[in-house]
Amino acid sequence: MKSSLFWRICSLLLLFLLIISTASSLADSMLLGTWEQDGDTSNGREPIEWLILDEKDGSLFLLSRYALDCQRYNLKYNNNTTYETSTVRTFLNETFYGSAFSEEEKDRILLTLNQQPRKRNYKSKSGNDTEDYVFLLSFEELETYLPTKKDRICEPTPYTKAQGVRVKRGACPWWLRTPGQKQHHACTVTIDGGYYDYFDISCPTNGIRPALWVRKE
Repeated sequence: MKSSLFWRICSLLLLFLLIISTASSLADSMLLGTWEQDGDTSNGREPIEWLILDEKDGSLFLLSRYALDCQRYNLKYNNNTTYETSTVRTFLNETFYGSAFSEEEKDRILLTLNQQPRKRNYKSKSGNDTEDYVFLLSFEELETYLPTKKDRICEPTPYTKAQGVRVKRGACPWWLRTPGQKQHHACTVTIDGGYYDYFDISCPTNGIRPALWVRKE
């Protein structure tokens, strides 16, 4: 009887630890790279904090904790833009990747093949798959890794605020790479953690949360 009770308590304890581990996974974070964040360029750039969304085969899937910049999805408003041809993709893989990481850090960042699925029943074209070192989350990744509105709410850095991001109650909207209802739209996470799927791609007030896969040290 005592033995049965002991193992029952052990089972409950293991279940409790598993629940705690799963619930706290989103809180796990790490530092990698640097980017201007406090708005004071005289003191240099600050370390970038990343949420660890997933771990597979010795690699970590990272998303910046804060909105690090404010960029248009595409500089020009047109009906031909896909994520492959967008200026935000160029910004992430050239300006951000080239400036935020040391050569040693770049050696750890994996080139990722990203599919570009479109939302069901939308007429917009998703475009070709892309290979990226740094990218925006897709709508599917958002639902997988940030399933609740609370998970998705994002605070911009002081630098991002200075770049003109829209801020309300301390949070800002941020782009996803998934196309919206029409070709000149893209999906966006809203200030309250919901999503909006017909944001004009030339909107200048949305934040950027880079994502990437990196090898563990």
